[in-house]
Amino acid sequence: MGRASVLRLNEQGVRVVGIARRGNKLEELKADCLYSDKFYYETRDLSSNIEELPDFVKFLAEKYGKFSGYVHAAGVLNPCPLGIFDYADALKDFNTNLFSAVMLTKGISIKKCRQDKLNIVYISSIAAKTGNPGALTYGMSKAALNMAVVTLAQELGSQKVRLNSVMPGGVDTDMAERYNEVLPYNYLEKVKQNNVFHEICKPEDIADVVMFLLSSRSYWIQGQNIIVDGGETLG
Repeated sequence: MGRASVLRLNEQGVRVVGIARRGNKLEELKADCLYSDKFYYETRDLSSNIEELPDFVKFLAEKYGKFSGYVHAAGVLNPCPLGIFDYADALKDFNTNLFSAVMLTKGISIKKCRQDKLNIVYISSIAAKTGNPGALTYGMSKAALNMAVVTLAQELGSQKVRLNSVMPGGVDTDMAERYNEVLPYNYLEKVKQNNVFHEICKPEDIADVVMFLLSSRSYWIQGQNIIVDGGETLG
Protein backbone atom coordinates (compact mmCIF):
# COMPACT_ATOMS: atom_id res chain seq x y z
CA MET A 1 0.00 0.00 0.00
CA GLY A 2 2.93 2.28 0.64
CA ARG A 3 4.34 1.45 -2.78
CA ALA A 4 1.00 2.10 -4.47
CA SER A 5 0.68 5.43 -2.66
CA VAL A 6 4.13 6.51 -3.85
CA LEU A 7 3.26 5.67 -7.46
CA ARG A 8 -0.08 7.51 -7.24
CA LEU A 9 1.62 10.61 -5.84
CA ASN A 10 4.42 10.40 -8.39
CA GLU A 11 1.89 10.26 -11.24
CA GLN A 12 0.71 13.67 -10.07
CA GLY A 13 4.25 15.04 -10.12
CA VAL A 14 4.53 15.19 -6.33
CA ARG A 15 8.01 15.03 -4.79
CA VAL A 16 8.16 12.03 -2.46
CA VAL A 17 10.78 10.79 0.00
CA GLY A 18 10.37 7.07 0.63
CA ILE A 19 11.73 5.24 3.66
CA ALA A 20 12.20 1.48 3.88
CA ARG A 21 14.74 -0.93 5.27
CA ARG A 22 15.58 -2.59 1.94
CA GLY A 23 17.39 -0.38 -0.53
CA ASN A 24 16.86 -2.76 -3.46
CA LYS A 25 13.07 -2.43 -3.09
CA LEU A 26 13.37 1.34 -3.08
CA GLU A 27 15.52 1.21 -6.22
CA GLU A 28 12.87 -0.95 -7.92
CA LEU A 29 10.19 1.52 -6.87
CA LYS A 30 12.18 4.44 -8.26
CA ALA A 31 12.51 2.61 -11.57
CA ASP A 32 8.73 2.19 -11.72
CA CYS A 33 8.02 5.88 -11.07
CA LEU A 34 6.74 7.93 -13.99
CA TYR A 35 8.86 10.83 -12.77
CA SER A 36 11.84 9.07 -11.24
CA ASP A 37 13.60 12.39 -10.65
CA LYS A 38 10.88 13.30 -8.16
CA PHE A 39 11.32 10.20 -5.99
CA TYR A 40 14.03 10.17 -3.33
CA TYR A 41 14.62 7.59 -0.66
CA GLU A 42 16.45 6.77 2.54
CA THR A 43 17.01 3.29 3.97
CA ARG A 44 16.14 2.82 7.62
CA ASP A 45 14.68 0.10 9.85
CA LEU A 46 11.77 1.75 11.67
CA SER A 47 11.62 -1.02 14.28
CA SER A 48 14.88 0.06 15.96
CA ASN A 49 16.35 3.23 17.49
CA ILE A 50 12.84 4.65 17.82
CA GLU A 51 13.97 7.52 20.03
CA GLU A 52 16.12 8.85 17.17
CA LEU A 53 13.25 9.23 14.67
CA PRO A 54 12.41 12.90 15.41
CA ASP A 55 16.03 13.83 14.68
CA PHE A 56 15.86 11.69 11.53
CA VAL A 57 12.90 13.79 10.34
CA LYS A 58 14.90 16.97 11.00
CA PHE A 59 17.69 15.54 8.86
CA LEU A 60 15.21 14.78 6.06
CA ALA A 61 13.70 18.26 6.20
CA GLU A 62 17.13 19.86 5.98
CA LYS A 63 18.06 17.64 3.03
CA TYR A 64 14.81 17.69 1.03
CA GLY A 65 12.86 20.66 2.34
CA LYS A 66 9.81 21.07 4.56
CA PHE A 67 7.07 18.46 4.26
CA SER A 68 3.41 19.02 3.38
CA GLY A 69 2.35 15.42 3.93
CA TYR A 70 3.37 12.20 5.63
CA VAL A 71 2.03 8.67 5.13
CA HIS A 72 2.91 5.96 7.64
CA ALA A 73 2.55 2.71 5.71
CA ALA A 74 5.13 0.69 7.65
CA GLY A 75 3.55 -2.41 9.11
CA VAL A 76 4.34 -5.99 10.07
CA LEU A 77 2.08 -8.95 10.77
CA ASN A 78 3.86 -11.89 12.33
CA PRO A 79 1.24 -14.61 12.92
CA CYS A 80 1.61 -15.83 16.49
CA PRO A 81 -0.94 -17.86 18.46
CA LEU A 82 -1.07 -17.09 22.18
CA GLY A 83 0.72 -20.32 23.05
CA ILE A 84 3.94 -19.09 21.42
CA PHE A 85 3.47 -15.37 22.08
CA ASP A 86 6.83 -13.69 22.67
CA TYR A 87 7.09 -10.30 24.36
CA ALA A 88 10.30 -9.25 22.61
CA ASP A 89 8.85 -10.01 19.17
CA ALA A 90 5.64 -8.21 20.07
CA LEU A 91 7.55 -5.12 21.18
CA LYS A 92 9.41 -5.02 17.86
CA ASP A 93 6.08 -5.20 16.01
CA PHE A 94 4.69 -2.37 18.14
CA ASN A 95 7.79 -0.32 17.32
CA THR A 96 7.09 -0.69 13.60
CA ASN A 97 3.28 -0.44 13.61
CA LEU A 98 2.77 2.17 16.33
CA PHE A 99 5.74 3.85 17.98
CA SER A 100 7.54 4.69 14.74
CA ALA A 101 4.37 6.42 13.53
CA VAL A 102 4.13 8.50 16.70
CA MET A 103 7.81 9.41 16.81
CA LEU A 104 7.90 10.37 13.13
CA THR A 105 4.83 12.50 13.76
CA LYS A 106 6.62 14.13 16.68
CA GLY A 107 9.42 15.11 14.32
CA ILE A 108 7.42 16.19 11.30
CA SER A 109 4.99 18.32 13.33
CA ILE A 110 7.87 20.64 14.34
CA LYS A 111 7.47 23.91 12.46
CA LYS A 112 10.91 23.87 10.89
CA CYS A 113 10.16 20.43 9.40
CA ARG A 114 6.75 21.14 7.87
CA GLN A 115 4.93 23.60 5.72
CA ASP A 116 2.13 25.77 7.13
CA LYS A 117 -0.41 23.00 6.60
CA LEU A 118 0.49 19.35 7.16
CA ASN A 119 -1.59 16.29 6.26
CA ILE A 120 -0.78 12.99 7.99
CA VAL A 121 -2.25 9.60 7.08
CA TYR A 122 -1.63 6.35 8.95
CA ILE A 123 -2.39 2.97 7.39
CA SER A 124 -4.31 1.09 10.08
CA SER A 125 -6.51 -2.01 9.62
CA ILE A 126 -9.99 -3.32 10.36
CA ALA A 127 -8.12 -5.83 12.56
CA ALA A 128 -8.17 -3.02 15.12
CA LYS A 129 -11.88 -3.68 15.63
CA THR A 130 -12.51 -7.20 14.32
CA GLY A 131 -9.35 -9.08 15.29
CA ASN A 132 -7.98 -12.10 13.45
CA PRO A 133 -6.75 -15.47 14.77
CA GLY A 134 -3.02 -15.44 15.39
CA ALA A 135 -2.80 -11.66 14.84
CA LEU A 136 -2.97 -10.53 18.47
CA THR A 137 -0.04 -8.10 18.34
CA TYR A 138 -1.07 -6.75 14.95
CA GLY A 139 -4.63 -6.02 16.06
CA MET A 140 -3.52 -4.45 19.35
CA SER A 141 -0.97 -2.19 17.65
CA LYS A 142 -3.49 -1.03 15.05
CA ALA A 143 -6.10 -0.32 17.74
CA ALA A 144 -3.53 1.79 19.57
CA LEU A 145 -2.67 3.53 16.29
CA ASN A 146 -6.34 4.48 15.88
CA MET A 147 -6.35 6.02 19.35
CA ALA A 148 -3.20 7.94 18.45
CA VAL A 149 -5.13 9.43 15.51
CA VAL A 150 -8.01 10.56 17.72
CA THR A 151 -5.70 12.01 20.36
CA LEU A 152 -3.10 13.69 18.17
CA ALA A 153 -5.68 15.17 15.82
CA GLN A 154 -7.09 17.11 18.76
CA GLU A 155 -3.66 18.07 20.02
CA LEU A 156 -2.24 19.20 16.66
CA GLY A 157 -5.35 20.48 14.90
CA SER A 158 -4.98 24.07 16.07
CA GLN A 159 -1.53 24.06 14.43
CA LYS A 160 -3.10 23.30 11.01
CA VAL A 161 -2.05 19.67 11.18
CA ARG A 162 -4.60 17.13 9.95
CA LEU A 163 -4.26 13.49 10.98
CA ASN A 164 -6.43 10.57 9.86
CA SER A 165 -6.06 6.86 9.23
CA VAL A 166 -7.27 4.42 6.61
CA MET A 167 -8.46 1.02 7.87
CA PRO A 168 -8.29 -1.48 5.01
CA GLY A 169 -9.82 -4.91 5.08
CA GLY A 170 -8.05 -7.75 3.33
CA VAL A 171 -5.77 -6.38 0.60
CA ASP A 172 -3.76 -8.22 -2.05
CA THR A 173 -0.32 -7.70 -0.55
CA ASP A 174 2.70 -9.87 0.23
CA MET A 175 1.90 -9.55 3.94
CA ALA A 176 -1.64 -10.87 3.41
CA GLU A 177 -0.29 -13.78 1.36
CA ARG A 178 2.13 -14.75 4.14
CA TYR A 179 -0.65 -14.56 6.72
CA ASN A 180 -2.86 -16.65 4.45
CA GLU A 181 -0.24 -19.38 4.26
CA VAL A 182 -0.05 -20.02 8.01
CA LEU A 183 -3.76 -20.17 8.80
CA PRO A 184 -5.76 -23.42 8.89
CA TYR A 185 -8.29 -21.80 6.54
CA ASN A 186 -8.01 -19.67 3.39
CA TYR A 187 -7.97 -16.12 4.78
CA LEU A 188 -8.10 -14.40 1.40
CA GLU A 189 -11.04 -16.53 0.29
CA LYS A 190 -12.81 -15.62 3.54
CA VAL A 191 -12.22 -11.95 2.75
CA LYS A 192 -13.82 -12.41 -0.69
CA GLN A 193 -16.83 -14.10 0.85
CA ASN A 194 -17.32 -11.39 3.48
CA ASN A 195 -17.14 -8.24 1.33
CA VAL A 196 -20.05 -7.22 -0.86
CA PHE A 197 -18.05 -7.28 -4.11
CA HIS A 198 -16.59 -10.78 -3.50
CA GLU A 199 -13.19 -9.53 -4.64
CA ILE A 200 -9.83 -8.83 -3.05
CA CYS A 201 -8.96 -5.17 -2.60
CA LYS A 202 -6.00 -3.91 -4.60
CA PRO A 203 -3.34 -1.67 -2.97
CA GLU A 204 -4.25 1.02 -5.49
CA ASP A 205 -7.76 1.21 -4.03
CA ILE A 206 -6.28 2.17 -0.67
CA ALA A 207 -3.76 4.53 -2.27
CA ASP A 208 -6.62 6.48 -3.87
CA VAL A 209 -8.11 7.14 -0.43
CA VAL A 210 -4.69 8.13 0.90
CA MET A 211 -4.36 10.60 -1.99
CA PHE A 212 -7.71 12.16 -1.10
CA LEU A 213 -6.79 12.52 2.57
CA LEU A 214 -3.50 14.18 1.65
CA SER A 215 -5.26 16.69 -0.58
CA SER A 216 -7.00 19.95 0.31
CA ARG A 217 -10.29 18.40 -0.84
CA SER A 218 -10.48 16.51 2.45
CA TYR A 219 -9.81 19.60 4.56
CA TRP A 220 -12.75 19.13 6.95
CA ILE A 221 -11.86 15.50 7.73
CA GLN A 222 -9.90 15.37 10.98
CA GLY A 223 -9.15 12.65 13.51
CA GLN A 224 -11.01 9.92 11.64
CA ASN A 225 -10.23 6.22 11.30
CA ILE A 226 -11.86 5.48 7.96
CA ILE A 227 -12.84 1.91 7.10
CA VAL A 228 -12.13 0.99 3.48
CA ASP A 229 -13.06 -2.68 3.20
CA GLY A 230 -15.63 -3.15 0.45
CA GLY A 231 -18.28 -3.79 3.10
CA GLU A 232 -16.32 -6.61 4.77
CA THR A 233 -17.38 -5.46 8.25
CA LEU A 234 -21.05 -4.73 7.41
CA GLY A 235 -22.39 -8.10 8.40
